[in-house]
Amino acid sequence: MTDTYYFDWSAGKINVLKNDAEDDVIYQTLDQLLDEIQEPSVLIGEATFESFNLEKRAAFMERCEREGHILLSTPNRLTRRRREALFPGIEKSDSVDVKVIRDIARDGVTHLKVPHISDQCTADRTKTGTKELVRLRSTRHLKPKKNGDGYCKSLISDKEILAEEIISHLPEFSTLSLKTKLAIGSMQKANYGYNKVIVPAVYVASQHTDNREDFERLIGLYHHGYPSVFRSDIMHWGWHRRDVPDIITLTDYRYAIRWLYHNVKDLDLRARVIPA
Repeated sequence: MTDTYYFDWSAGKINVLKNDAEDDVIYQTLDQLLDEIQEPSVLIGEATFESFNLEKRAAFMERCEREGHILLSTPNRLTRRRREALFPGIEKSDSVDVKVIRDIARDGVTHLKVPHISDQCTADRTKTGTKELVRLRSTRHLKPKKNGDGYCKSLISDKEILAEEIISHLPEFSTLSLKTKLAIGSMQKANYGYNKVIVPAVYVASQHTDNREDFERLIGLYHHGYPSVFRSDIMHWGWHRRDVPDIITLTDYRYAIRWLYHNVKDLDLRARVIPA
């Protein structure tokens, strides 16, 4: 009988259930799991395993094939819904989610897929775009005082400098519809205007893609999008951490992100605003 291993992946920790086991076993890496599997087996996890490092993802897939394992994936978007149905009121955890993944894999309805690697062009753009956004976020300078007399005690990042320049080319925030303001802005009196996390993330992503479809794939605009620094800025800090989370829908938010994309994609600001 072929063994089946169900896994919930996160960077630095893999929760694994073997066949009908009730208690999961924790590994540091997927390779460590493979080291302990002696016979060709079936491995099933969410589609986005090793999504932060496409080279490691490819290497793991190749090793599975080389050692005779069958590697399959479940859609990420199903995990939350199934968890709420199976474990109502139970706090989310990796130990719970690996049981959810096993249930999804076994229900006979969900079509399990063979994982894939993005084509090399997409992978290269993801890598270079991510590198640029991380650099913008981590490079900081003393912030000049508004009166031009020296510097403030606070620091300003290249990302914020770029955000302010982009915003200067956008329509006045006050002229936007209420839904657009709520989606891509801050409505707090102390910080009324465009969201300075979302704006540069959308801009940088637009500079590393050729069309809206590629842009949406890069930023992970949907529930099942691949984790990345773009998705973190746009979906976590943009969507989930908004000032007023219950007034607009996710559809409204996506529409506003697309509106922003079309307003920034033809700007050419990076070389002028941020030194390489």
